[in-house]
Amino acid sequence: MSASEQEQTLDRLLHAYRQAAEYGEPSANFMPELWARIESRRSTSLAFERLARIFATGALALTLLTGVYMTLSPAPPPVEETWVENVANHQLAQRVNYFEPVQVSTASYHVTSPAK
Repeated sequence: MSASEQEQTLDRLLHAYRQAAEYGEPSANFMPELWARIESRRSTSLAFERLARIFATGALALTLLTGVYMTLSPAPPPVEETWVENVANHQLAQRVNYFEPVQVSTASYHVTSPAK
């Protein structure tokens, strides 16, 4: 590739860049306009960031309030029976179906036609 072909290729590339960038010609308001464009694109991400911070702060406040409530709440009444006795006497625990693991063995099945 010769030097003139390289210059033409570079000129086409720079021309395409100028059209894609659309910054216009440099003037006294170039930087303020450029920053206005940048800030307009950042506004949606800043809004999302602000919303995320609000939710995180709310979750932290709710966690702290729950901790304070649990610390200051009165103790539950003493249980008159032990945990094992309570579970043994509980009717729901006695009616639950308990499942045990089973082993399924493979067998060959023969399909027979019904007798006529």
